[in-house]
Amino acid sequence: MKVFKVYKHPVSGYEAVKVGFSWPGFFWIVTWLLWKRLWGIAGVWFLSAFSHVLIVQAAEKNQEADGKG
Repeated sequence: MKVFKVYKHPVSGYEAVKVGFSWPGFFWIVTWLLWKRLWGIAGVWFLSAFSHVLIVQAAEKNQEADGKG
């Protein structure tokens, strides 16, 4: 049995929102965030992913430099 909460927006009207875990949000994080218009959280996710890539690349370069020296 699914449980929903109903919210009322003064302009958009009523909307039923399912309570519980979101499997699409788990498997397709960025697509789900953008689909739900969670721009700020999607931006933070992109920045953290980009920072992670930069840190990993810097660590690999550091290991290569230590191995050659």
